[in-house]
Amino acid sequence: MKGRIIIVDDDRSLREMLEIILKREDYDVIAFDSADSALDWLKINIEEVDVIISDIIMPKIDGISFLEKIKEINKEIPVIMITANTRVDYAIEALKRGAYDYVTKPFNNDELKIIIKNAVEKKNLESELMRLRSLIDNKQFPIIFSSKIMEDLYLKAISIAKTNSTVLITGESGTGKELFARLIHNESDRKNGPFFPVNCGAIPENLMESELFGYEKGAFTGAMSSKLGFFELANNGTIFLDEIAELPLTLQVKLLRVLEDRMVLRLGGKSPVPTDIRVISATNKDIEELVKNGDFREDLYYRLNVVRIKIPPLRERREDIIPLSMHFLKKCSQSHNKTIKGITKDATSFLEAYDYPGNVRELQNIIERACVFETGELLGVGSLPLEILGSSKTTDLTNTKAEDVVFSNFNLDKYMEDIEKKIIEKALEETKGNKKDAAELLGISLWALYHRLEKYKK
Repeated sequence: MKGRIIIVDDDRSLREMLEIILKREDYDVIAFDSADSALDWLKINIEEVDVIISDIIMPKIDGISFLEKIKEINKEIPVIMITANTRVDYAIEALKRGAYDYVTKPFNNDELKIIIKNAVEKKNLESELMRLRSLIDNKQFPIIFSSKIMEDLYLKAISIAKTNSTVLITGESGTGKELFARLIHNESDRKNGPFFPVNCGAIPENLMESELFGYEKGAFTGAMSSKLGFFELANNGTIFLDEIAELPLTLQVKLLRVLEDRMVLRLGGKSPVPTDIRVISATNKDIEELVKNGDFREDLYYRLNVVRIKIPPLRERREDIIPLSMHFLKKCSQSHNKTIKGITKDATSFLEAYDYPGNVRELQNIIERACVFETGELLGVGSLPLEILGSSKTTDLTNTKAEDVVFSNFNLDKYMEDIEKKIIEKALEETKGNKKDAAELLGISLWALYHRLEKYKK
């Protein structure tokens, strides 16, 4: 069934004709002879409706009034108005009040079908976007983020999931490429099938062909029985080829054939085996450069790069650092039976200033180590590893030497906070109060700068 259509018209013959036309198009159709009877039903069941088709000229409640009442119940439902050629001005008024479109009597059946199809697709798309926005607003999603760029990528991945396109995910090591691959699989029609991750860089070259494509009994010395390859094991699901750039050129030809024919020929086999799989691949290398240098087949690259997701490094989306840190801290606290409830302001500053060459994976390791050493209820500077403290830009901009510190009544958090405050003041002074330029000078996001300025107001 393509969707549920509600027809409201006091003209019985037109009602019945529309029912016949739309049921032939595989729509579920419910018809009413008046707006008031339709409203009684819609007040209870409007969430089950995809499109409403209504005449404009009707007794008791006319089409314009009916449209207004529908919008009060649910403003997202597309309403298509039917009007006579002599009453187009009524249809224009309906559009101003929120109608999706209108058709004039006598209408063209094919035109009406196209309008309804587009309206159903629009309603489904808006419903999906509302669901996703709700997940994001309520933090109910498998990928943790706060930045706009990651929100856009998340929504893009969900949209891609509804197709069967081959996907190439690129990004530095540790950015979360497999998380996105799993997200696409779990949001797709293949979610009940297997998700089969393969690290192409971890399989010895002499075993890679037999592991990927399988082999028949007697194919080589020691092949005492047949074995399914990874592609067959992923049948009806998704195979994730991580580090695809590590695939030898000899196997790239065979992978290209699998992508083109959706058939796998086992090592030593005579007949190809059909497979129904989606291929998602990933790499942390500059694959275009590899193609240019002849280290990766150009034709395979185009087959893999149908849809591209490029995940930015953590240093380019610093707004995500603290939400990710809190997520990892919560998990670590539970696993180590600790009661760490948050992160101090000073530790937050150090975490946000670090560049994370290992990206999200490195941040996770840093938080886990800090969690192990922390004895209080807040994760403080003293629990952070030296690479975080030593690389902070604050250490380059202060003239204070460690040997000059007097430890009588010393408070490291307060000490680092004072240094940070002075550095921010210096940056704002140098940029004549321009916060965007100051943030760039400090190597932090504008949001992070505002966060710190708000902190020092208290």
